[in-house]
Amino acid sequence: MDLTFKYRIIIIESLNTDNGDSLTGTHLFQNILQRLPSKFPYIETSFYAVHSLGELHKATDKIKSIVDNGDIVILHIEAHGGEEGVTLYDDSIISWIELYNLIRPINIKISNRLILNLALCEGISLLGKIDIHNRAPFSIAFFFNRKIYQNEVLRGMVQFYSFDNNPFALVESAKRVNEAIDGNEHKCVFGWITAEQQYDETMNPERDPDMFKRMIANNYSNFREKGITTKSFDDFVQEVKQLLIAEGASYRSHYLFKDIND
Repeated sequence: MDLTFKYRIIIIESLNTDNGDSLTGTHLFQNILQRLPSKFPYIETSFYAVHSLGELHKATDKIKSIVDNGDIVILHIEAHGGEEGVTLYDDSIISWIELYNLIRPINIKISNRLILNLALCEGISLLGKIDIHNRAPFSIAFFFNRKIYQNEVLRGMVQFYSFDNNPFALVESAKRVNEAIDGNEHKCVFGWITAEQQYDETMNPERDPDMFKRMIANNYSNFREKGITTKSFDDFVQEVKQLLIAEGASYRSHYLFKDIND
C-alpha cells in the first residue's frame, strides 16, 4: 500500500513503579508496536515517558511539531484515570478539559485525524466534557468504562494492535479487546465514540428529557427571582430546548471540521 501520509502510533506513559505500577506502555511499545513498521511500512511508532504535567506539555508540543497535515495519529495514553481526569506519575491530575486543550492543537494540525486511545480506568468520564466553541480534540476516542486492572489493559491492548491486514479497522480491534478481557466481543468494557456522536448526544435535549428537566429545575426559581424569565416551568423548558438546539446547530460544523473538510 503506497500512502502519502504517515500512520503514527504514539504512546505516552505516566506510570510509577514505586507505586506498584507495571510499565504496560513500555511493554506494549517494545514487544508489539516496534514490530509493526516491518509489516506496515507507512506506520511509525514512538514512545514518551512523562513524570509531570510539565513533561506532558513538552511531549504534546513535540508531537505537534512532528506530525504533518493528513497524518493519522493514534495517541495512546497509559496512566491512571478517573472522573476528575488523568493521574500522572507524580500523582498530579490533569482534568479532561485540560487534556483536551493539550491534544486539540495536534488534531487541528492533522485536520481531525487524531484517534485517542485511553488505556486507563474510567476513560468514559471524558464523555461529559466538551467545549463546543472550539474544535474537536479528537476524531474518535477509545476508552474503558470501568476500573481496569493492568493485566487486563496489557492483554487487551496487545489485541488492539494485533493488526492482521488492515490496521485501520480499529472498531474490530476494540472488539478484540473486549473478547480478550471478558471473553465476548459484544461486551463493552472497552468502548468508543466519535467526536460527532459525542457532540450530537451532548447537544440533544431529548437524549434524557427527565435529566434535562431536573437540570433546569435546579435553577428555575433563581431565574424567576432575578427576572430572567416570567414563563411557566414547562414553557421555559421548551425555550431552553430550542436555544440548545440552535446553539448546537450553530457550532456543529466548526467543531467537527466540516467547514474545512466538506
